[in-house]
Amino acid sequence: MSERGIEGADFQHHGIHPIEIFVDGVTVITHRHRLSGLQIRELGAKDRVSGFKTEIVTGHVRVIPDHEELEVRNEEHFRTVKEIYLDGELVISRSKTLNGRQIRELGPADRVDGFETQEVDERGKKVRSIGDTEEIEIHEHERFRTVPNHGGPGASL
Repeated sequence: MSERGIEGADFQHHGIHPIEIFVDGVTVITHRHRLSGLQIRELGAKDRVSGFKTEIVTGHVRVIPDHEELEVRNEEHFRTVKEIYLDGELVISRSKTLNGRQIRELGPADRVDGFETQEVDERGKKVRSIGDTEEIEIHEHERFRTVPNHGGPGASL
């Protein structure tokens, strides 16, 4: 019998016990013992499903692909994230909107102060500069790089 066909008290009768997990810090209940990355996000906030990935943060922290199913355990923690590229490296953001400084802060600490953030295309060509206080909506696998500011720390002479 499918999960959808088992309701209320029937769960106890069939030996199916609810599992309590956390998605972005919020408790959610599921009766399914195997869930995909997408199904886990769908249990959380509706505005954090599309354009996000699911990261398990209990035990071995990793991003779970949308179609990969895993055994979920009581009190496991998951969070919704966006993967973007910064200086050619995949980094993870929990926020939908970031400013230029916040993007740089996702990478190495020595490339924050004295640098600026640029959005680049797939070939690494500059699309635009993003100011330290300019908030932008980030999209999955968008590409950014850090470059030295002229005259500030880290600038080439």
